[in-house]
Amino acid sequence: MSIAADYLGRTIDVSAFHGVKLNGEHLLRQTLAEEDSSGLIVTGIQKLAQRFVIEFLTDRGSLKYLPERGGTFIQAARAGSLRTEIDVFTQFELALGHMESVLLAEEKETDPDDERYLAANLASIAFTLDHIKLYISLVSRAETTREIILPISITI
Repeated sequence: MSIAADYLGRTIDVSAFHGVKLNGEHLLRQTLAEEDSSGLIVTGIQKLAQRFVIEFLTDRGSLKYLPERGGTFIQAARAGSLRTEIDVFTQFELALGHMESVLLAEEKETDPDDERYLAANLASIAFTLDHIKLYISLVSRAETTREIILPISITI
């Protein structure tokens, strides 16, 4: 259990994904409030992972007053452009190039290193009938890592 002192000098964010576990594969619920766990916060590498996932899943141009936010990967998935591993890796790298500049631009020198972006790579891919699972390795400036597993619906 954490206490207020654990967060002194840290930045926090509201948890947008409930059900996060340190190990294994878990289905998360995307919600800001739940009956039994409203007001959860995240910090450290989990905060960075949340920023990364939100940016990755946002379509570029979908935020009216922030047209440069978001990536292009989901657009490629909707268009049916992700048919092979090469397609997925290529689209991931294209989206990542833009996302890196956005993530780095919103960081401050005073932010803790475990909340600042250093690198991400697509470690592996798993195809099923109607979606792909992306296994993304995210690294902070503190060199802490987090594996993110994203199931993405695809059009065939």
